[in-house]
Amino acid sequence: MTLSIPQTDGSIQVQTYHPGTTADYNAEVQVVQSSAAQRQAAAASISASASVSSQLAQAQSNIDQAAQHVQAVMSQLTASTSALDGSLNPLAGHLATQAADLKTVQTDAAKVSSEAKAAGKGAPTVCGDGDTARGEADTVQGDADTITADIDGYQGQKGAVNRTWTD
Repeated sequence: MTLSIPQTDGSIQVQTYHPGTTADYNAEVQVVQSSAAQRQAAAASISASASVSSQLAQAQSNIDQAAQHVQAVMSQLTASTSALDGSLNPLAGHLATQAADLKTVQTDAAKVSSEAKAAGKGAPTVCGDGDTARGEADTVQGDADTITADIDGYQGQKGAVNRTWTD
């Protein structure tokens, strides 16, 4: 069958229709259904791809956060070990001072002993030098207290480094 359809511009469009069968109709319906199924599969694939991309972005974000945390810990450790070094610096000087003061005490003690043998124990010179030696011994004790404080400070810094490392 041929159908002539007038158009708005004044022309005529001719449509030709052929007789069809149920099998032809069903075949065309299958083509449409197959095309729809392919489009649905493509949409699902795009959706799955977006999900994988989202998961990858989240994993990258987690990695970035872990790297930032490691960097922060490394910075803290660097600062802590610098403080540790700083707490050791005065120790060498304090040990040298104590060694010099101890040597002075030994010299004064030897002088007192020598004077006591020569002049007798009650001699004023012996007593004065004995007091000097006692004062020097007190200085050595003060040096020991300073060194103990240095070691305590070092131990505190060491504890801070250990806490930073294990946290």
